Amino acid sequence: MIERLEKDRWDSIIPELMEHTVENYFNLLGLLSKKPIYRDIYIQRNDEGRIVSYLFHRLSGTIKFYARGDYDTAELSKFMEKLDFKKLIGPFSSTEALEGASLLERGKPITFLCRLEIPLGPEVGKTRGIRQLGADDLEKVVEVYLEVFKSFASEEVMEEKLRTGRGRAYGLWDGDRLVSVVQTDFEQETSALIVGVATRLNQQGRGFGTVLMSHVIRILHSEGKKIYLEYENPEAGGLYRKLGFTQFDTVMEYNRILL
Repeated sequence: MIERLEKDRWDSIIPELMEHTVENYFNLLGLLSKKPIYRDIYIQRNDEGRIVSYLFHRLSGTIKFYARGDYDTAELSKFMEKLDFKKLIGPFSSTEALEGASLLERGKPITFLCRLEIPLGPEVGKTRGIRQLGADDLEKVVEVYLEVFKSFASEEVMEEKLRTGRGRAYGLWDGDRLVSVVQTDFEQETSALIVGVATRLNQQGRGFGTVLMSHVIRILHSEGKKIYLEYENPEAGGLYRKLGFTQFDTVMEYNRILL
């Protein structure tokens, strides 16, 4: 059975999504955003009443999809035919069963989901110049991100994350110049998601990102947390593999075929 969630119930699905934060990173950000992101959210339940799939229908015309185990693909495909959307995006482990649907055409991989398989990152260098960042440092963080990323969370969003303790930020400094940044998000007692890894363009290739990542990994590991991340840049993937991360899923994009 598929039902539309009323807006006052959207928060009710956050705990379940938090069980798989890397697969649901952008879904969670959308739910927590102060700006309107979703047109509608739909859930599909199995015969026992358990939620088995989620459709996040964004105002942009994209559906973000996530499934927990087996779901009724025929029911879902028929339901989506009635929705106005251009693309569907979701982890391959969720979308694979939909690939036979006549209204979807496989597009391209968007990001790669990874987890740390080696318990502790290697000792790669001295930690001098590394410190945890606070709200006063976010202007410098934005400077780094503007060099590296096409889009990223606003300074206000990052400040709220730090203030609420949902995540942390660390930086490697060269004097008073911030060179490299690593953040965490949706931290829980037993897990953490690494996000926002960036090094200034003119400082890349010198190992700063590796040193900072190794430092953050060691902190999280000492706290008993499982560590996850996602990436889209192949060069970044090489760094993460060296640090012990292994890809376990791929976020795929599908285009809607007009019937």
